[in-house]
Amino acid sequence: MHNGKFDLEVLTAQGLFTQQKYNTNNLPLTAKIVDTMVACWLLESDRSSFSLENLAERKLGLSTIAYKDIVPKNGTFSDVPLEQATKYASEDTDLTWQLWQIFKESLNKIGFDHLFYNLEMPILQILAKMEEVGIKINKEELKDYSLELSTQIDKIQEQIFNIVGHEFNIASPKQLQQVL
Repeated sequence: MHNGKFDLEVLTAQGLFTQQKYNTNNLPLTAKIVDTMVACWLLESDRSSFSLENLAERKLGLSTIAYKDIVPKNGTFSDVPLEQATKYASEDTDLTWQLWQIFKESLNKIGFDHLFYNLEMPILQILAKMEEVGIKINKEELKDYSLELSTQIDKIQEQIFNIVGHEFNIASPKQLQQVL
């Protein structure tokens, strides 16, 4: 997959994916997942774009069918005629496979394969599940923690001002550059 968390969310919403162990009485798909977007992020975390289109052009030298060119304005992918949708999806699948062949080798070569398979891919499924069901947050504890952090930030900011000898906007890159 490329951007597998999104794909898992779509499959789960359609009842086609479950994270529970495979049961022969139950047909939802269970699978080990590899995500080319995550693989690329591990290999080149300083990239500005991890889109399939960008990676296909950069790594494979290929241009792609642009999503915006086939999906009608204010429409969804379900509005795309089947022939166009099939061509688009087939291209995505092929590009993802080609990229995986490159990234799989690179992950193995630099020793990140264990990190990828045993940490990143299981977390991908956990994050998709969290987004599906949501998480409960204790608002009062969060508010208390926010106040605690705010107090710590104020103390650190005061220390910085004492070191520099005057106040300035720490959040301003220009003012920070001048101080440094």
